[in-house]
Amino acid sequence: MFSYTPAYESSPTLKKLCDWFQCEKSRIRIFRQQPGHVNPLHTDFDNRRGWAHGETLRVFVQLSDLGVDSWFKFRTDDSEINTSLSRGQFVILNTD
Repeated sequence: MFSYTPAYESSPTLKKLCDWFQCEKSRIRIFRQQPGHVNPLHTDFDNRRGWAHGETLRVFVQLSDLGVDSWFKFRTDDSEINTSLSRGQFVILNTD
């Protein structure tokens, strides 16, 4: 039930970014976090849903340059990864 919103059509940059990933999409979300704020570690509601609806991949794309003070932290039951991304770099995360 995925459909593009007016934001997709109104921003050539976002449209190009979304279209670059040539795969079926179920949701695209743009998240902006202000400097100095932290998104608490959490588990998304569908991370452990299995393969009944297909594989879930999440793609995190850095849209601006924030320097070395901006970090992504990914934690599972047995590992933790911290990474800082420059503008245009991305992480593909298989949450299943």
